Amino acid sequence: MSLVKQAILPRVHGLALKTTVAAVRVNALLSLSDLVSTLDKHAVLDVLQTVQCCTAVDRSPPTLMCALGIANSILKQYGIEFAAEHVLPLLTPLLIAQQLNVQQFAKYMLFVKDILRKIEEKRGVTLTESGMPKVKAPSFSDGLQSEALKKASGTVSSATKSSPSWDEDWGPTTKAPANSFPHSTIPIPSSTLPYPSNQSIEVSSMQPHSCDFCINSANNFDMSPSRS
Repeated sequence: MSLVKQAILPRVHGLALKTTVAAVRVNALLSLSDLVSTLDKHAVLDVLQTVQCCTAVDRSPPTLMCALGIANSILKQYGIEFAAEHVLPLLTPLLIAQQLNVQQFAKYMLFVKDILRKIEEKRGVTLTESGMPKVKAPSFSDGLQSEALKKASGTVSSATKSSPSWDEDWGPTTKAPANSFPHSTIPIPSSTLPYPSNQSIEVSSMQPHSCDFCINSANNFDMSPSRS
């Protein structure tokens, strides 16, 4: 590892930056792509700097495709976060290079869209066609969520079938008309009456007040908090 960083890697960088021969530059970039898996992040940042310098002076298709190959190696080695932070800023300006043909441009776009898709999956947020964000519901691995839902639904259905209705124990009920009360005779103690105690008072049926009056009263009630 130390031999690669101290002896080989500086020479490869020098060949890629100092040569005026396109074939030598391409081979140097291919070598850097192969060395990415053995480099730490600091050394990888040096590789990206070399790629940026090369593509600034040479945007021929072989050089641009070598840059894409290095970006792909970095993504595989260090993951989506490192690629999003350091690789995308390097590749985005190369998307408008007129030297790329249709197939080469398609490979660039596929790589960039793949990074963006993985970022969406990691965040759990996707954009709909109308541009509105859609949050994915969290899911358990190995189908645990679906099994839990099936068990819960089975438990509820079995409990519903086995248990009687909640009002069966109360027996049949008969409903009286809501708008009237039956006539009743209420005995009144004789000590409170100015007339003989052997008489009784007949209470007539009372009609309930109109619901409109209740609604109007509720509307007129001040619901705002009082101020002291």
